[in-house]
Amino acid sequence: MVGAGAAGCVLANRLSADPAVRVALVEAGPADTRFPVNWKTTLPIGNVFLLPHERYNWMHAFTGGAGVNGRSIPCARGRLFGGCTSVNGTVYMRGHASDYDGWAAAGNAGWSYADVLPVYKRHENRAAGANAWHGSGGELDVQRLRDPHPLALAFVDAAAEAGHARNDDFNGAQQDGFGLFELNQRHGVRLSSSRAFLHPALARPNLQVFADTLVERIVFRGRRACGVVLRTPGGRRELSAAQEIVVSAGTVNSPQLLMLSGIGPEAELRRHGITPVLPLAGVGANLQDHPTVSLSLHNPGAESYAVTWRAAPRNAMAPLRYLFGRRGMLASNAAEAGGFMRTDPALARPDVQFTFMVGMKESARTMPRRHGFMCHVAVLRPATRGTLTLASANPADKPVMRPNFLEDRRDVDTL
Repeated sequence: MVGAGAAGCVLANRLSADPAVRVALVEAGPADTRFPVNWKTTLPIGNVFLLPHERYNWMHAFTGGAGVNGRSIPCARGRLFGGCTSVNGTVYMRGHASDYDGWAAAGNAGWSYADVLPVYKRHENRAAGANAWHGSGGELDVQRLRDPHPLALAFVDAAAEAGHARNDDFNGAQQDGFGLFELNQRHGVRLSSSRAFLHPALARPNLQVFADTLVERIVFRGRRACGVVLRTPGGRRELSAAQEIVVSAGTVNSPQLLMLSGIGPEAELRRHGITPVLPLAGVGANLQDHPTVSLSLHNPGAESYAVTWRAAPRNAMAPLRYLFGRRGMLASNAAEAGGFMRTDPALARPDVQFTFMVGMKESARTMPRRHGFMCHVAVLRPATRGTLTLASANPADKPVMRPNFLEDRRDVDTL
């Protein structure tokens, strides 16, 4: 398997559960089992120590077009065991039920909401208990924040005062409304896909894991994938596959690897001197992400999380609060609350999502230096479609991503 992220860790666990199956899991970034990565991926807010570094973050970027005045927009992607689940906000959020039904209606059998819900429930361990939409006893813990910030609670109250419904379960009967998020944490500790699924399987003799190992391309015998070329700290080597190769390298790196291996739009491949193995025009097409506007407000009362002199006494106590109670700033995921709404009451489902941050961060890679809070407002299903193409045939070169953000007036109108 290529990529030890959200999907790769689950697959490594499930496939290696059969002792007759030999599994190799290859990850370009470091393992999260040794210092200092282990403690950085333990703290829910530890992503501020990971995202600034190319060792843990692929540092991809969107190439902006006319809709965003040509700006380059960062696209953080985890480059370590757990992938993005080791650097994200730990919010446990599924898609809307109709999203899955839409995939099935488009011809993808097995992807309807009725099909995927039992799988979600099987691997879930929800602290609030099992019901029609949730499971218990699985590997992935889903819990409330032990110590929600007063500003997050005030945000939810303000939404209710403005006439919006309260929602205690965005993954339940309905998605509309505002409330506190449920998180992938276990007793105040980040529960990445790696910690939940991969760690329990690492001792299995039929599972071999490669860290700090880049897959440069897939090797083919005719049109059959038979191995991968690895770039390891000790040099290049080829790893052969007896049965199959699973590409679980994420939204960005998966299509890049396919194109580097000769699977993709023929003209694009030949432009970089890559001989097509299987011409597929759809590889790298249909690129989508959520155009987002972030609203920031100053917090004169200095209740918000920030590294300032006013907050220094409180911040000095944060390690002790976390050490002895798994509470406070270090246990917070920062994105504690949010909600969903329909900009047009006639819509069949919410079309925008709100994410409330209890700090005013200039960047996802830094701690706030001023007191304030933020609300991200995102278009859930953008009308624009973009492309992902190769910059060159060099696997180390980042792909070119053109999302065409806000170039369809419908997305602008929604925001």
